[in-house]
Amino acid sequence: MKTTLGRRTAVRICVLQVSGRDGRVVSVLGVGVGASDVYRCELVAEGPPFHTTQRSANMTVVVAPKGPPIITGGEGHYSLNQLLHLNCTAPPARPAPTLTWTLNGNKAPAGSVWATDTTTTTTTTTTGLEMAVSRLSVRVARRNFHQGVMTIVCKATLGSLYTRSHLVTLPEPSATWYSSLNLYHASGSVRSFSSMALEVVTSILGALLAHRILS
Repeated sequence: MKTTLGRRTAVRICVLQVSGRDGRVVSVLGVGVGASDVYRCELVAEGPPFHTTQRSANMTVVVAPKGPPIITGGEGHYSLNQLLHLNCTAPPARPAPTLTWTLNGNKAPAGSVWATDTTTTTTTTTTGLEMAVSRLSVRVARRNFHQGVMTIVCKATLGSLYTRSHLVTLPEPSATWYSSLNLYHASGSVRSFSSMALEVVTSILGALLAHRILS
């Protein structure tokens, strides 16, 4: 029997499987998300005085996500002290999985993770699944890089039934931009030196040619 809280209406479960040495294990088959509720098992003696006993327990039907969470957002390039905004979206499930962020293997600092926003998505059936979205805002600072790389992981968990994660890496801006800047200046110096040398050589050749003509 299924007891719906508040309405106090009982719905008979038609598909049951009784097992165990004393027939004390009852399995409910073919359930959907709507079967999540408080269930009561009642035992009634066969003869007078018909003693009864009952126990209640909560049952939650879980629909695990079909795939890992996905990290989206961000830009192609960052500069130091710029804010990095990323979104982590878990596939539809019920209930929605818990999303957590780690930065270089450590839990994201307090205040950098926005509150998880849970919305309802429509599936192909009449049952709605929940989709969790979490946003990470962290500043691109040198302290957030380890050996020139910032490693960001979003992990989605749903009890002991589901654990998946998505990893992204961000190279330290100085490691790329500064080297490019130095290369640019070096190239400029080479071009300036080559141009100057060409002018000197041209002047020498012109002087030699003029001397030969006069001779």
